[in-house]
Amino acid sequence: MKNLFTALCLVSASATSAVADIVHQNSRWGFEVLQPSGWTSIPPGPTPEAATVRFKMRSPEAGTVCNVVAMDAPSTRELTQAQINGAVSQGILANIAADEVRSIDPNVRRTSASIITVNGLPAQEVELRTTFPLPDKAKVDLAQISMAIAVPGRSYLVNCTTVQQSYERLKPEFRRIQRSLRIVPAR
Repeated sequence: MKNLFTALCLVSASATSAVADIVHQNSRWGFEVLQPSGWTSIPPGPTPEAATVRFKMRSPEAGTVCNVVAMDAPSTRELTQAQINGAVSQGILANIAADEVRSIDPNVRRTSASIITVNGLPAQEVELRTTFPLPDKAKVDLAQISMAIAVPGRSYLVNCTTVQQSYERLKPEFRRIQRSLRIVPAR
């Protein structure tokens, strides 16, 4: 009986010590997104993109981050969701996002683009590769997967970046994060 009690205590302790995924909510910008267990949320930082990065998280794996970017999109404010869905389905958001990244990093190349459905909304998914220079004149090869969704008056981008040699292994986790994005009414 004592051994059974000890075994039950050990099972109970291990079950309660497991860290669960967290759903990060941002009611001001109207979204929810999964933060996997083991990942930590971090402040966007004093960079130019900090004005639009609404949530940033870091993986336990070195050099791996995911950002949620939420922006006002006045040009879509008067459109219906059906009109926006049509534009998304034609690849317009992916082209805009790739052009913006290229304006910052001319070495970036798009390796794939596709239309997916995330929580009932069409989204564009784009995979990018680049070689990023480091301060000590070394370089690091990076891979990124980005997903864009738009609703009237707002657009959302979830991008996850890591070193190229870790990308294929981490890609399922990145997609799980991206596909967890849920648009909720902003307050």
